[in-house]
Amino acid sequence: MARTISITACVPRRTKSVGASREIQNVYFTKRISFDQFTPEYQRIHRQGGTILNVQCMGS
Repeated sequence: MARTISITACVPRRTKSVGASREIQNVYFTKRISFDQFTPEYQRIHRQGGTILNVQCMGS
């Protein structure tokens, strides 16, 4: 069985523009992924301007 990890991340998301200003909200999520998929997921989150807050090993 593959090792899995749980990551908690925060990614900024733009919401509807009100007048001339844009409102930005942070979206927090927790995701379980296989250990092999950690690097692509890390790159995707950072490409969107987000940060990884917590990483937990879920065992084998």
